[in-house]
Amino acid sequence: MYSECYGPIHRNKKEILAWFSDWNEKGTVLVWAIKRIIIIHQTGIVEWHFKCDYLNKISEFDGVSLIDFNFGR
Repeated sequence: MYSECYGPIHRNKKEILAWFSDWNEKGTVLVWAIKRIIIIHQTGIVEWHFKCDYLNKISEFDGVSLIDFNFGR
């Protein structure tokens, strides 16, 4: 599952791959700088800065990803 900060949730591998393909046809990542990574047991927390050109519009923002590594659960 991949949940975006502004609402969309992609619930399976097929949806995630379709979203990724569509985004990469329309957008270009200009900067994706990792500021900090914290790992606690099977959870990763990543703080980052993202800048992109999407449909000829430059956008940038800071974000945090919460990642649960379920290792086959």
